[in-house]
Amino acid sequence: MRETLERAGRTIVLVAAAFLAACAGLPGGGRPAAADHVYVLDAVPHNVARREPTGVVLIVRPAQAPPGYDTERMIYMTREHELGAFAHSRWAEAPARMLGPILFQGLQQTGAFASVIAGPTTASGNVQLETELVRLQHEFLERPSRVRIVLRAALVDTATSKLIASRRFEDTEPADQDTPYGGVLAANRLVARVLARIAQFSAEQAAHIRTSAP
Repeated sequence: MRETLERAGRTIVLVAAAFLAACAGLPGGGRPAAADHVYVLDAVPHNVARREPTGVVLIVRPAQAPPGYDTERMIYMTREHELGAFAHSRWAEAPARMLGPILFQGLQQTGAFASVIAGPTTASGNVQLETELVRLQHEFLERPSRVRIVLRAALVDTATSKLIASRRFEDTEPADQDTPYGGVLAANRLVARVLARIAQFSAEQAAHIRTSAP
């Protein structure tokens, strides 16, 4: 009898361990692993059309993000209005902070600006570009899953602090796999595409500034 109980106890322990291991692999399940999978956003914008030089000096402010998205955690959604975070996968730093170098390269590719300067800075410029990463999330609301990004961009006259133009950019990209890494690949494709659009938008507005200048 004692031997039977011991075998039964060992079986229960093994089943419980297997269950906990499975839960840890689910989005948001279990405790963070000692060795997380750490990912970056570093896809460079491509197919950025060249434009005529304008002489405008552009200052690029660091991107901002609202609560819930200003985090290194990789955000996902399985139902509307509820955010979760993967347990063992995270960004190297908050995505909003990783956008700066990518956007910087896209703006330079346009050829529209006399200079592109990363802020904050004491240097002077004609126009300031402000961006907000409103949303970057892996959505499991349909199959295949998809990554959604929402970015706001605003150009401000540095001399008068008046708004020149603003635009909301939203796009989605299907994930090749319904996994955190599948979301990372989709997010990089998406970020490169949308930041290229913001670079083009900024270059277009710069052309108007040059044309309207006395």
